[in-house]
Amino acid sequence: MDYDRDPRTLLLLFASKLGIGLTEEVTIKALKLVDKGLTVTHILAEMLIYSYLKSRGYKNIYIEETVGNSKCDVLLIDDTYSKCIEIETNVVPIDYILESSNYIVARHVKKIIQMAKDGIATASFAYPLGVTPLIPLELLKKPGDRSRSEIDKLFNMAITFFNLDPEDRAYLERYALDDIYIYDIASLKVVQVKPQAVLHLLSMYDNLLSGNA
Repeated sequence: MDYDRDPRTLLLLFASKLGIGLTEEVTIKALKLVDKGLTVTHILAEMLIYSYLKSRGYKNIYIEETVGNSKCDVLLIDDTYSKCIEIETNVVPIDYILESSNYIVARHVKKIIQMAKDGIATASFAYPLGVTPLIPLELLKKPGDRSRSEIDKLFNMAITFFNLDPEDRAYLERYALDDIYIYDIASLKVVQVKPQAVLHLLSMYDNLLSGNA
């Protein structure tokens, strides 16, 4: 079977490998998303993260859910807590290809602000293995440790790409990020990484690129 030409069959095979029932709500929704034209690799990533969270004991997990104006690739909720997980693959529209790294950072900022405005308790991002998480370094720090001048730089960068209100800047000072997820569809693995560890890793990359290593 040429799975590249049959995304529904590929999705069902992947669900089976994850131990997700073919009649479960998440599988049925995933099939509908395929029919709507969402890329199968994106849906597989959502299902993999869904399966990982379920294995950790969480119950109320959903894929492709909207909270306010925030589109959550994976949404985890209970009576007092909500977490929106956004899958980021560093794909950039061709109009911004020459500013790709700044655009990706700005996109993170925009999404974080929107999640905060929509009352989502915490935001998280997931990246495929091999993709460098271009999440803003300052936002990986605890809110009380963030530099106001660095927050200003981030916000000013973001408004060059996206339409944000001046008061949105305040969300970047006080909104905390949750753990980051690294996933590998081939091995069916997801690794949960603390923001401080990601900050250390990305600081090393930053030093390499700036010639300070």
